[in-house]
Amino acid sequence: IGDQYTIGSVFNNLGSVHREMNNQDSSLFYLHRSLQIANQHGFKHLKLESYDELAKLHAQAGNYISAYNWTLRYDTVYKSLFNEIQSEQIARLRARYEQELKDREIEQLQSESQVQRMLNKVFIIFILVIIALVIIIAFNLRSKKVTNRMLAERNLQISDAIQKLSESEEELQHLNRSKDRIFSVVAHDLRNPVAAVAGFSELLYDNFDQFPVETQKEYLLQILQATQRMQNLLENLLIWARAQMKAVQYEPEPIKIKSIVDDCARELKANLDHKKIECVVKIDRKCVAYADKSMIHTVFRNLIMNGIKFSFPGGRIWITSEIAENACAVSVRDEGIGIQPEIQQKLFNANEVVTTPGTTGESGSGLGLVICSEFVERNQGTIHVRSEPGNGSTFTVNLPLADGD
Repeated sequence: IGDQYTIGSVFNNLGSVHREMNNQDSSLFYLHRSLQIANQHGFKHLKLESYDELAKLHAQAGNYISAYNWTLRYDTVYKSLFNEIQSEQIARLRARYEQELKDREIEQLQSESQVQRMLNKVFIIFILVIIALVIIIAFNLRSKKVTNRMLAERNLQISDAIQKLSESEEELQHLNRSKDRIFSVVAHDLRNPVAAVAGFSELLYDNFDQFPVETQKEYLLQILQATQRMQNLLENLLIWARAQMKAVQYEPEPIKIKSIVDDCARELKANLDHKKIECVVKIDRKCVAYADKSMIHTVFRNLIMNGIKFSFPGGRIWITSEIAENACAVSVRDEGIGIQPEIQQKLFNANEVVTTPGTTGESGSGLGLVICSEFVERNQGTIHVRSEPGNGSTFTVNLPLADGD
């Protein structure tokens, strides 16, 4: 690069000499060669000298516009070069100033370092004293903490034991109530149908040949109906006992309510025919609930049985449905004797089970509606009753719709 600068300077000097000798073409050639080298290597001083000689050459030749343009270029480069020189001077001054600042800072830091070392010694002594105090206090606190933790653990154990005893007592009371209820049903509600079966069976056995065929059929029908009542009672009793013992499995799935109700109506056809009751089923086939099939079958079987029990002979039971946004409402309505308001409040309460004779003296355990309530709630549904004495009853079950239905 140094050689190139020297060559460029030689070309510039030759251009100046030829300009003074009035050899304009030669001067212009050497000056352009000098400018070319200056542009290629960024030699601003050489570029400045070339611009100056070119301006003089064009002025000497009478080309004042060109001379003016080269003069403008000269001024531009000159200002740029001047600014660079000025910036370098400022940078040198700033560097010297910063170095002086650093030197003063070093001196100040050295002085502060001596003071800091003294403070560190004092601080170390202070920390050692604090550590000693902390160790003493921590030892005392640890002893207290261990004692408090032991007391807290003992208190927690006592609280857990009390809680478990309380839960066990509640569960025992619940089981005792269930046991008493089972004994009550076995002792009271099963006695009548068992007595009926025994009585009619004895009559048939002792006087079978003396009775006409119609009387024999009548007695056999009485035995059949008593047996069916016992079967229904025992089924409800078994289901309720298993529910109290948490032995009933909850297995929800999409179920068609109409199919379940139709199955229940077929199962209870003999009961319906005996009282000449018509069961009218008007359930939308789109009524598909997400629930446990076995539980819901038990619910509607008990509701239909309840409708048969409290309907007058020759009456009707209506089973209808409505589909809401997220639920299917199924209503079982009878045209029977209705329910007193004070009894309605106890229908679904296992602790206040009530029994009422049917329209033809049918007995019952009162567990059917309690089972309905427990099973409907287990399936995230609701059940309620609307009734007026003498105007029949309507039991409505709301169940969640299955997805996509």
